[in-house]
Amino acid sequence: MISRRVVLGGSAVLALAGTAGAAHVLGVDDDVLRALGARPKALPDDGDTALLATAAEQQADIVAGLDAVQADSEELVDLRAIAAEQLEGLGGSDLPASPSAQGLDDLASLVAETGKKRQDDVTRAVSPALVTVLASLSAGHAQLARRLRSLA
Repeated sequence: MISRRVVLGGSAVLALAGTAGAAHVLGVDDDVLRALGARPKALPDDGDTALLATAAEQQADIVAGLDAVQADSEELVDLRAIAAEQLEGLGGSDLPASPSAQGLDDLASLVAETGKKRQDDVTRAVSPALVTVLASLSAGHAQLARRLRSLA
């Protein structure tokens, strides 16, 4: 026969586990831990990590394309420096790139297409910080494409 202590102890454990599970599902478990003085570490979303990696790879292609068409234009040198700084901010400064653009018009089209992809990525990102980064990158690509077309 089961003792009363075992039944009460088991019920208490089940209630505690249920409360912890509900707090996790509702997304308030980190808030509770912070209130108790703990500092939970946020883990990045796998989808956000993939979006960031794709953005870095495509930014590396843009930088390589700017390297290929740079010639002696001081303005293109400045634009390349800005694109390289963005690439570094995305964490991809050491990524290999293959320039697919042949000339300023091709590069402008590539940059505009990449900007549209970043705009689409904004709707799929989970992290508000990544949403801001992707939206900013999309706007920067639109400006860069417009400037490249005016130089062509």
